[in-house]
Amino acid sequence: MDKRKQLTVEDWLKQALETLDNEGIHKVNVEYLARQLGVTKGSFYWHFKNHKTLIREMLDYWARTLTTNVIERSIGDSKDAKEIFLKLITIITTEKAGRYEAAIRAYAMHDEIARSAIQKVDKQRLQFITGLFIDMNFKQADAELRARLALYYQVAEQGVFLKESKKKRNDLLKQRFNFLTTNFLSSGKPCC
Repeated sequence: MDKRKQLTVEDWLKQALETLDNEGIHKVNVEYLARQLGVTKGSFYWHFKNHKTLIREMLDYWARTLTTNVIERSIGDSKDAKEIFLKLITIITTEKAGRYEAAIRAYAMHDEIARSAIQKVDKQRLQFITGLFIDMNFKQADAELRARLALYYQVAEQGVFLKESKKKRNDLLKQRFNFLTTNFLSSGKPCC
């Protein structure tokens, strides 16, 4: 029986994301990743044609697991937009689903492939969250603004290095949910 480590594509992609997040894009290379995973470079080429393929698949994996899958999980069996939104921000916050945001966005500042991936993900997220607010009976412009506030908060929160207790994070999550889902309109005009 072969005792060598049998890695999957997902193993490589997870390591690539962790390396990007912890050490930067310059360390997301075949030699360094193979060393981190304890395998030869041949294992890399078994799964990927080249470095560019790895980068594309890493970005696709990030989008799929931390956007598409999170959206699907937040919907579950629910039809209630408020319930779905609460579950969405709870998953993002408690599971730290935005943990790679800062690293990928920093990389996207200098790479067209990463920038394109970010744009696609941001569009998907905004469309989904805007749809939730529309389903909560907010007008289109208000729904879009609330969706942007929610998205910007979730993206930025991961890059703010405050050490907060789990209780504080949960309290902020509830306050954020209540703030964004409460209609502050009176007489058809914004409160502020």
